[in-house]
Amino acid sequence: MRILHFLQSLIFNILFFVWMSIISIWCLFAGYMKGYKGINRVGECSSSGVKWLLRLIFGTTVEFRNKGLVPKGGQYIVACKHQSAWETISLHRFIKDPTVVMKKELTKVPIFGRVIVNAGSIIIDRKKGKQMPQLIEGARKSLDDGRPVFIFPEGTRSQAGKVGKYRYGIYALYKELNVPVLPIALNSGYVWPRRGFMKKKGRIIVEYLPLIEPGLSQNEFMRHLEDTIETASLALAPDKLTSE
Repeated sequence: MRILHFLQSLIFNILFFVWMSIISIWCLFAGYMKGYKGINRVGECSSSGVKWLLRLIFGTTVEFRNKGLVPKGGQYIVACKHQSAWETISLHRFIKDPTVVMKKELTKVPIFGRVIVNAGSIIIDRKKGKQMPQLIEGARKSLDDGRPVFIFPEGTRSQAGKVGKYRYGIYALYKELNVPVLPIALNSGYVWPRRGFMKKKGRIIVEYLPLIEPGLSQNEFMRHLEDTIETASLALAPDKLTSE
């Protein structure tokens, strides 16, 4: 069984990188032709392809819960749990036409780096100080254009079942933009581990959570956001889902 699992993961990773290479080139052309909307439509296609590969090779399924909690229009911020590369690839299935906050290191990835710049992403250089004005300015422009802002409040992937450090940037956006925050919990890290070659059979669940309306203090907001996302994400652990 271990050999079979290794071969499944090997085949998946090869096909995944081939698929993403095709998608990255496709995104370049889509970006030049139709701007960020073209890139986002290709991003949705990319997510569908990865979903199909996971199901074909491992039998893994994907489920979205409570979609009715997503606000109409684009005047809100998305704060999403980050456990895996899966949600980075699939986020265009989460929210329509988001502007994504991304670390500058990703712009150095061949082809993909150019794609995320053309998509109008908000690029943050974590090695430099005083990034808040840049973050807030980019987010405000996004909301003015009717695009929700999508951010991973931990800043980087955390191991499934573990809590990362929730960074100040999400509160800065919440306070300065005065719009609601939509928390999202997920369990992707149990199926597609952080920096893991081996993928697993399972059920990836994305759960939208009740909006956090403007007006909370920093301590109230950060505590509520972390408690909401982490409690819901832990409840999506495979051992908790066996009873469903």
